[in-house]
Amino acid sequence: LEKNILNEKAIPVLVEKINKHIQDQAQSNKASTGAIENELADISKQISNIVSAITQGFASEELKVKMHELEDRKASLEITIQEQQIRSHTPQITEEQVRKLFTIFRGFVKERNIPECKKFIHNYVGKVVVYKDRVEVIFNVVFNALKDYKGFKIRSTVRKRTLFKKYKYIA
Repeated sequence: LEKNILNEKAIPVLVEKINKHIQDQAQSNKASTGAIENELADISKQISNIVSAITQGFASEELKVKMHELEDRKASLEITIQEQQIRSHTPQITEEQVRKLFTIFRGFVKERNIPECKKFIHNYVGKVVVYKDRVEVIFNVVFNALKDYKGFKIRSTVRKRTLFKKYKYIA
């Protein structure tokens, strides 16, 4: 953990991967926003057609019900677009933010503060996968600089042999 994740050399790589993930999410949001905007234009056209029909004297209860359904859907889509626009303006993570986070973690690990290490594992380790020759740890990292506190998965792989050598006297 200290060697593979909580070190200075890992920080630029992690920042790059996290920022790439943020960028990919923003692109995905843009694509889905385009589809939502198309649906919104279609709904606006339907509303306009219903208004035209009503003004020409074709007022019926079904048209009024359909009009309310379309207006509700339009309002919902407008809120979704606003939410996605906010998410697409997520700030980039800086190396300083990662260093600050790692400094806290590193202290717990080095001091072998068992309660804090357990809390760290509970909060930040998503999954541990053990293979014949290696162990993969998937970390969940949340940066509070993000508006929606979105987590990112970071994978670290360590050879079993390395773990056995380093920690054979612990336990």
